Amino acid sequence: MKPIKFLSILFVLTLGMSELRAQNISDIEVIFKKASHQNPWLVKEPIRKITPGIRVGKNSYFTITLPNEKPLFAELERSNHSNSKLKVERYDNSIGFIHLTADEIFALPIVKVDSKTAQKICNYKSSDYITFSFSNVPLLAYRSDTYVDQAQFIIKNGFLCGYQIQNSIIPTLYVEKFLNDGNQFEAPHPGFQFESALTNSELEFYFPSKSKGILVSQVYPGVGPAFQLFPGDAIYAINGQELNQFNRIEIGDKALDLILRSGSTLKGIGDKVSLHILRNGKPLIINYNLQKYSEEEFLVPETHPADTPYYYISGGLFFTELTGSYLKEFGENYRKNSEKKLLYLSESYFSKVHPHRERIVLLSRVLPDERNLGYQEFQDLIVQKVNGSNIFNLKELKKAIQANKSEYVTIELSGGKIIILRTDTIREIDTNILNNYKLKYLDNLGL
Repeated sequence: MKPIKFLSILFVLTLGMSELRAQNISDIEVIFKKASHQNPWLVKEPIRKITPGIRVGKNSYFTITLPNEKPLFAELERSNHSNSKLKVERYDNSIGFIHLTADEIFALPIVKVDSKTAQKICNYKSSDYITFSFSNVPLLAYRSDTYVDQAQFIIKNGFLCGYQIQNSIIPTLYVEKFLNDGNQFEAPHPGFQFESALTNSELEFYFPSKSKGILVSQVYPGVGPAFQLFPGDAIYAINGQELNQFNRIEIGDKALDLILRSGSTLKGIGDKVSLHILRNGKPLIINYNLQKYSEEEFLVPETHPADTPYYYISGGLFFTELTGSYLKEFGENYRKNSEKKLLYLSESYFSKVHPHRERIVLLSRVLPDERNLGYQEFQDLIVQKVNGSNIFNLKELKKAIQANKSEYVTIELSGGKIIILRTDTIREIDTNILNNYKLKYLDNLGL
């Protein structure tokens, strides 16, 4: 599930596009570690993603690839030569930007990355804020009067003008900031979503003393000012700038500009934002610091924040935590094939917190053993309690089972189902599971 697109109009890029098509672009294939959410102990075939790349230094390369993944290395495709291996120097998993280096020097011309020069020669004229498929944060993108089927870098006189997707161009500014600020710059997220296309009656209701503003629709826990800002809050000024000064068409982009930029400079992680809001007609000021997009505090994240999704096996019972990726491993028809309650929870609690849970812990399935007969049909059930204690996450589940001193372990599941196993039987089954399934470990929780 992706955040919504922030769209509106600010500035059109009218470039002689045929003039800007460059020969100093080569395909780069990035290889990512692939982890299974339904079989996290298995080593999966790596993901491979080919995108256009440019040489930005003596032995440095840049491309834009998949977000929220674990890049291992990359390969530079070379005509009449075998592919050359590239090392991952830096990767921003929020926006898919990746900086790569090679041990040898290739003949590919160096593209100069200078936003001031690009501003002069690339004729930028109009822009939107868009959340692209490779990005979890809204990025400023200039409009082009041409449309491309495949994403490509736009280069003029040896200088980078941007990266074009369809008829939108991400400007040089982002690439320059990513490459030149070392490990300092990561693209921040506004921390919340808002509605800017409000009707006259909505404006009158939410902004009784102001004529215009934006309406908060969602706040991201761990990213935005959660528990300070709430859906329905009406923002009428940002960093001291009244939104009333902007027309209704551009107000959404202008609001994002005030949050994510200071003049023509991109803001970074930790930069302060001040929101002037009306809540039930009463004025308030909310101050917060920009953060990197992260799903770590979401009850149901799209993918697990850890390198490998957490799992725990006890008595042949395979437990894990619910993610969007877990459900999507049921295939293209996962909405039809997966458990409907889990699908509902995944869609309802994505980007939300729960008052009593950190994660939804699942009994994914039961690995067969002659001593857990009767439970082997249990699958995709939510763990509620262990020996009467509520379970908040997978680590708590492991602690509860391992700390048990009684003769039996009782696990309460959704649908009124209960599992009762002898404590000594669990240990015997664990030994068999390790041997029969050739597993090194019964969990990856590090406890």
